[in-house]
Amino acid sequence: GMNSEALLILAGNLDAWFYQTLAGIRADPERPGFKHILMHPHPVGDLTFVKASFQSMHGLIGSDWKIEDGKFVWRITIPANTKATVYVPTKNASGITESGKPLAQVDGVKCIRMQGDRVMVEVGSGHYQFASMINSEQNAQQRR
Repeated sequence: GMNSEALLILAGNLDAWFYQTLAGIRADPERPGFKHILMHPHPVGDLTFVKASFQSMHGLIGSDWKIEDGKFVWRITIPANTKATVYVPTKNASGITESGKPLAQVDGVKCIRMQGDRVMVEVGSGHYQFASMINSEQNAQQRR
């Protein structure tokens, strides 16, 4: 069916679809102006990597992810004086790391809850590298 991302493409706004959907960089509709950012990537088809950025009024927002051997590795940049809700793809919240450390051991990273096949995490400004295992069933669905 038709959805908002498809309408953007039909309207000729492929760039917006790329950074909002594939890279997952979105403004929070409840807190406009990119003061709070939603990072929610959507790997599709045979894509194994995406790298995108958006220059907001607060600074550069970056999303750079890759899938390799069933592992989702995602580097993000959140500009100064902003916060983000990050949706990390996984089926196992305890297996997520940030810069090689389990989430529970990382200051400034707050795990909120599991939502479907994602773990919601709150972060402040900075650079992060999340890694998570995505099971073979999820990986197979992404490649279809």
